[in-house]
Amino acid sequence: MKDKKIPANINLATRMGAGGKAAKTAAPILLALSLLFTWGNIDAYRTNGASITRLNAHLNLLEKKTAKQDHAALKPVDPKMLAKDIEFINELILRKTLSWTGLLTDLEAGVPRNVQILRISPVFEKSSVAVGGRAKKMSDVLAMVETMERAKRFKDVFLLKHSEDKGGMVLFTVSAGYSMKEGQ
Repeated sequence: MKDKKIPANINLATRMGAGGKAAKTAAPILLALSLLFTWGNIDAYRTNGASITRLNAHLNLLEKKTAKQDHAALKPVDPKMLAKDIEFINELILRKTLSWTGLLTDLEAGVPRNVQILRISPVFEKSSVAVGGRAKKMSDVLAMVETMERAKRFKDVFLLKHSEDKGGMVLFTVSAGYSMKEGQ
């Protein structure tokens, strides 16, 4: 027998495939879900916008209250007390800037062998120092004054007072300006 060929007519354009019905049914459901989610986002946007507006209004109110409190907290300052505070702070700064090591080194270089330093008193307001001591002879005291005058950091060196004690030693006080920088 001869094989007979039977022609097949297949129209792919109109044929309902296995998933065609499901896609037509799913499309309206997906559309409904996307509209539902869109509505939820719009509602959340409105709610959040209202909350932000309320919070901004509350923040502005708090800023106004704080500004009033800040102005109320500012009290007039007594100029005398302020001047005392400034003077105290400046004195602290001067005390911190005095190099005791430098001062002692400079004094050591200018003190003759027969002179003993008994007291060093800085006067911070005047950037000066008072040096008290004793020496065997007045010439030793004068030699110390002359050496200090030649030093670069001492200026306006004066012998303020001198006297002799019971043992014949010369007691003295010398005043001098002292600068941390050489030649000032």
